[in-house]
Amino acid sequence: MGGEHSALNSGLYGYNAILTIFAISDVFHNKKKRMPFCGLMAAATSVLITASLDSFLLPYGLPPLTMPFVLSTWLFLFAQNECLTFK
Repeated sequence: MGGEHSALNSGLYGYNAILTIFAISDVFHNKKKRMPFCGLMAAATSVLITASLDSFLLPYGLPPLTMPFVLSTWLFLFAQNECLTFK
């Protein structure tokens, strides 16, 4: 996907994924059946967002840092609110 190898080697992809798992697991803690699935999906989404932001922002000299964690967590929080609204 064109991501920076130094960001991969420094653990930026894993860092955002772990932060996302913690946040989503805390939100979905009362839905025990969906919690592991939601956490893994959010972590995978965070890795994809990290790779895409990495290839988009680094030509401008900007690192993505924790922006993928914030975006993927917001995505899953908004999805949870929409799913609760349609019940």
